[in-house]
Amino acid sequence: SPEWLELRSLGTWNASCAPTIMGDNPKVSSEELMHAEVTMTPKDFDDYLVNVVFEEGHATEDAARKIIGQRIGEELYRVTVTNEQDGYVLLSSLDGATLELNPIMEHKQWSMPLVAYIEEHGEPPPLITWQVEHQLATVPDAEKCLVVISDGTEQNMVVVEYRAVPGRRERLIAGWKQYQADKKAYVPKF
Repeated sequence: SPEWLELRSLGTWNASCAPTIMGDNPKVSSEELMHAEVTMTPKDFDDYLVNVVFEEGHATEDAARKIIGQRIGEELYRVTVTNEQDGYVLLSSLDGATLELNPIMEHKQWSMPLVAYIEEHGEPPPLITWQVEHQLATVPDAEKCLVVISDGTEQNMVVVEYRAVPGRRERLIAGWKQYQADKKAYVPKF
């Protein structure tokens, strides 16, 4: 929405960028993100990605949100939240949250390698945990985030209750502060 784009343009720290600034996004480096932000050249997405992949992701997320809402006995809503931490504004777009913002939900598309990782490690990979830690920092009263891996059906759905891990939030905030300092000093390479 235009409101969401406006919030993102205000220099907020965004949950979806948390894995990147922490060095745990295999597709985008923090320098690539920094370059895009400093030069104001956001990534372009082709029509297929926008009209097929993203739309499918939203449809499966909507279906999963309804299933999880039925399981916990409360309706879940998609919501964008902000919270100030140490003079900076955290921004999180939650795939689901109760009216009390507890619990919150993060949805990811069904992926057997992702499910295998969770089964082996007992939690999602850093690409997801940094995003969820950021969300829990944005909504500090939320006790947990339900990380849902699904194709929008009960048959292919794995749910992991993620609770903030001591020390991770502090590392994340320190990572954001370092990213901001590096960004101020960044000279684009064209």
